[in-house]
Amino acid sequence: MLKIPENRSTFIAFAAVMALLTVATFGSLHAYDFWDGWDDWDVIADIRVMAKDVSYMFSPDRRYETRPPVDLVFLAGYYLWGDSPAGFRLLQVGLHLLASMLVAHTLHRCGVDRELSLIPALLFLVNVAHFRAMHWITCINYILSLI
Repeated sequence: MLKIPENRSTFIAFAAVMALLTVATFGSLHAYDFWDGWDDWDVIADIRVMAKDVSYMFSPDRRYETRPPVDLVFLAGYYLWGDSPAGFRLLQVGLHLLASMLVAHTLHRCGVDRELSLIPALLFLVNVAHFRAMHWITCINYILSLI
């Protein structure tokens, strides 16, 4: 069987391949203008208020309740690109790529051979169950919890 060298350049090359595959798989998602789902609208409405008053993060009047770390990610994103879904979707795709790379790294750190650790990461990245989840901005919280 082909033996992949255990060095940093192997992981960097794999990361480059994964990044290209991510662009090919989820590249058009940034152009998807519509916030898909009621939860996405509720999140952005809450974040708009939270951008003016951060204490709203703990308000019982919120439409969509999330945990404070997720709120902070949404709030930081809102400060960076406003209520543009493209920015949030690019963040989500980037986090999904990071989670996929962490799958390979974690498996390798647990003693799995490098060759074998890369395959589940690749399959995790292109798992069909993720395609629909990547359309919902609110799914950022699942990716963050996985990371």
